[in-house]
Amino acid sequence: MAQESFDVVVIGSGISGLAAATKCACSGKSVLLLEGQRQFGGFINPFRRRGYSFDPGVHYLAGMGADQPLGREMEALGISPDTYMRELDPERFDDFVFPDYRVSMCRGKERFHARLEEDFPQEKDGLKEFFEILDCVDAAIDAQQSGKRDLASLGSLIYYKGANYSDLLDDCTTDLRLRAVLSGLVGDIGLAPSQTDAITFVALMTYLLRGTYFPKGGSGPWRDAFLDRLRTYGATLRKRSTVERIVVENDRAVGVITKDEREIRCKQVISCIDAKSTLRKLVGSAHLPPKLDYLLEDVVYGPGSLCVFLGLRRNPADWGLKDQNLWHFPSYDIDRDYERLANGELSGNIPFVVNSPSYKASAGKCDSKHTVYLCALAPWKKFMRWQHEPVLRRSDAYMKLKCELGESLIRQAERYLPGLSQEIEIREFSTPLTNRSYVSVPQGAIYSLADTPEQAGFYRRFSEIPLPGLHLAGSAVAGAGVHVCMQSGLKAADAALKA
Repeated sequence: MAQESFDVVVIGSGISGLAAATKCACSGKSVLLLEGQRQFGGFINPFRRRGYSFDPGVHYLAGMGADQPLGREMEALGISPDTYMRELDPERFDDFVFPDYRVSMCRGKERFHARLEEDFPQEKDGLKEFFEILDCVDAAIDAQQSGKRDLASLGSLIYYKGANYSDLLDDCTTDLRLRAVLSGLVGDIGLAPSQTDAITFVALMTYLLRGTYFPKGGSGPWRDAFLDRLRTYGATLRKRSTVERIVVENDRAVGVITKDEREIRCKQVISCIDAKSTLRKLVGSAHLPPKLDYLLEDVVYGPGSLCVFLGLRRNPADWGLKDQNLWHFPSYDIDRDYERLANGELSGNIPFVVNSPSYKASAGKCDSKHTVYLCALAPWKKFMRWQHEPVLRRSDAYMKLKCELGESLIRQAERYLPGLSQEIEIREFSTPLTNRSYVSVPQGAIYSLADTPEQAGFYRRFSEIPLPGLHLAGSAVAGAGVHVCMQSGLKAADAALKA
C-alpha cells in the first residue's frame, strides 16, 4: 500500500473544507485536500447547461463585508471580499409574501424594527421585546467573536436554552400575522417555527440584519479563489478520492486510507463531511466513547429540497426580481404549511422561494443567459424508494414524479413571474436524491442535521470529539448556512494549528 505524509489532511471540499485547508496552508502547513466527487466545492460548486451557469447552494451570505469577521478572515487568507463579494440591496434582500401582506427585510435591526412597527402599531410592545432579544443575541455573538464574556447578553441565551422559536414568540406576541412575519426566515433553516431551536433562528436573523452578500460572478469564482490560494501555498488537491477509513493508533487519529488503498499519514485530520458518517464509518464505534456512539444513533436530519433551475430568455428584473429572495407563504399558519411539506405534499400552493442568481452575481449587468432558481423543502421519505437506482438512470416513475413536481413549482412561481413558462430555454430539476448523489449529504438534507432544540446550539453532539488529531467542521457541526459552515472550517483549522 502506497504511503504519503502531510501535516494536515482535510476531508471534503465544501466551503468548510476549503476554508480549513486554506487557513492551514497559509500558515505554512503541508495540506492534502481530498474530495470524493468529480468537482471541488460541494454546494458552492456551480454547474453549467448550454452556456447557463447555476449556483445550487447560495441564496446569500452573511458576515462577508470587508469590515465584518468573515470578511476579515477572507482578507487574511488573501481572498479580498472587495474582489469576490458584493452586498445585496440593503433595502430589500428578502421579501416575505403572505396572502394579504408583504414586507421586505433590510439591513439594520432598527430599520427593520421600524418597518414592522409601522405595519403593526398595535404590537409595539411585543416588537420591542422581540428586538431586545435580538440585541442580546447580537451582543453575545460580538462577545464570542472577540473572545470576551458578556454576562448580560448571555441571559437571553440561557433563558431560551432548549426552547423552540414558537416559545420565544409566545413571550412577544399572540398576533398570528406578526408571528408569521417574524418567522419568515424558516426556509433558511428548513423547519417549522415550533420545531426550530429559538437561539439558532434569532442568531440567523441577527447575522442577516448586518447585511447580506453574494459572490461576484457566482459561487464558481469564489470557490476557485480558495483553490488558487491552496495551489499557491503548495497544497495537494485530489478529486474523486474517497476516504474509506481514518487511521487511529494509540487513541489518536494519525492518517487516512482512501478507496484506492492509499495510506496517508498526517498530524491532524479535519473532516468536513457529515459528522455522523465520519465518526461511525471512518473512525468506527470501537474508537468512540459509548455515550457518543449511542447519541449518534438518534440524530435527525433536516429536509431535502425540490429545486428548479431555469435558464431564461427574459431578464428577471423585468418582473421586479432583482437582489431579493422572494419567500412565498400560502397562509399565516406556517407550522401547518410546513407539516404538509413534511408529509410529502409538494404540489399546489406550497411554501417556496424564488430568486435570480444571475442578477445577484452580476449586479443586474447580465445581458443574456439569465437564471431563476425555485426551491421548496422536500422530505427524504418521498424519494427514498429510488435511492439504490443508478444515478442518471433512475426509473421512469422517479423521473415522472420529479418532472411533475418541478413543473408544478414553475406554475406556482408564475403568480410573481407571469408568463415565466414561455421564457424558459432550459430547465433542470433536483430532489433530495440529487443532493445525496452529487454532494454526498445523508438523506439529501440541504442543512444536514435538523436544528431542533434537542440537537442545535448547546446540544450539538459533535462539539468536542475525544479523539486527539481529529477535528470536525461543516453543517452537521455548526448548523445551516454557508457563512456558518465557513466559520466552522476556520475554527477547526485554528484547533488543528494549535494542536
